[in-house]
Amino acid sequence: GTSRPVLYHVLHDENGFSSDDIQQLTYWLCHTDARCSKSVSIPVPVHYAHLATYASHAYEFDHSDDGLSESENDKDQEELITLEDIKTKLIILNNDIQDTMWFV
Repeated sequence: GTSRPVLYHVLHDENGFSSDDIQQLTYWLCHTDARCSKSVSIPVPVHYAHLATYASHAYEFDHSDDGLSESENDKDQEELITLEDIKTKLIILNNDIQDTMWFV
């Protein structure tokens, strides 16, 4: 695939990589996709995270009423939502696929 320019910020580097090492690693990771024999435009862990997120939309999550009226604007809603307000249902996978990358 066509490479996309990206900007990564290293928050904590316990491996002691130089910036050149990180650039080389991200380049190599673009060539390890199990679904494609060519390189992909983003590092594979990022691509797999996207696939897993997309696949999770097929599952039902608990979207109970949070008590906000529709008349409140989006800014007010963002300020009122906390981490405790986010409730999801645990996805139980079949034993045959639970230790696999089923989303690939």
